[in-house]
Formats: sequence, structure tokens, C-alpha cells
Amino acid sequence: MRERTQREEQKALSDCNARVQAELARRSVLGMQVEQRNARSCREKEEDVKYAVSVRRNVQAQEEVEREKIKKKRQDMARYKETLERQMEDASRKRLFKDVMSEHERKVNGLELDAYQKMDLRLHTKLVGAKDIEQVSSAFPSPAKHCETAPKPADYYELVKKINMVDSVLKRNGRVFQS
Repeated sequence: MRERTQREEQKALSDCNARVQAELARRSVLGMQVEQRNARSCREKEEDVKYAVSVRRNVQAQEEVEREKIKKKRQDMARYKETLERQMEDASRKRLFKDVMSEHERKVNGLELDAYQKMDLRLHTKLVGAKDIEQVSSAFPSPAKHCETAPKPADYYELVKKINMVDSVLKRNGRVFQS
């Protein structure tokens, strides 16, 4: 009996050791599985963060490209507008002198035409026989002297009022001034 109990005790002890070993193995496997799950979770989080960063960079790059496109389009529109305005100026200038001069004459006398439009009496082209433009320009009166003696805008408006008043009086009296 004693041997039997010892065998049973040894068997129970070995069964207990086997169960402890199995439990330890199971726990170590579970621990490894938990560690693997945690490691996988950390990797997934890192991948998510990397993906989010790459998406954010792509979106910012696309926004920058869009801003550049809009900026370039606005610059192109501004240049086109300036070109059209220049063309309209040229067309109006051509219409202004179309009956008087040919295109070639307008190109040759462009400075003189601009001066004429601005009421500038100085010559901008060299005349035959003149040594320099200053010699020719000094022969003509300065437009500044004329401007000093010209009536001021306030005087001009008062003069127009007086003329209108005289016209209205003449019309009332039956006398109409015809020019």
C-alpha cells in the first residue's frame, strides 16, 4: 500500500507538475500571443500615423498646386487684360488719325501725335536743317506761359454762367443769338 500511495502520490505529483507545466506553457503562449497582438497593434497604429502624414502631405501638395494654378491663371488674366487694353488704345489711336495719315506715317510721327494729344507744343522729332531738337523747340512758345494767362477753372465756370444768363435774357426778350 505504501508503494501504491507513493506511486499515486508520484503520479499525482507528476500530473500536478504536468498540469503546472501545461499551465505555464499555456500562459507563455498566451503571453506571446498578447505581446504579438500588442506589437501588431503598435505597428498598425504606426502605419496609420504614417499613412495619415502621407495623406496630409499629399493634400497640402495638391492645395499648393491648386493655389499656384489659380495664381498663374490670375496673372495670365491680368496680362491678357493689359494686352487687350493696349490693343484698344492702339485701335482708338488709329481711328483718331485714320483719315489723315497712313499707318506708316502714324508710326513715324508717333511722338509728335502723342505730344499733340497732350497739348505739348515742343517738337519731338528732328527737322531737316536743324542741328538738334532743342534749337527747334526753343523757337516755339512754351505751353506753360499760355497756361499762366488762361482763365482758371472757377473763372471759366462763372463766365459760362454769365453767358447762359445773357442767353436766357435774350431768349425771353425774343432776341436769339445765332452763331
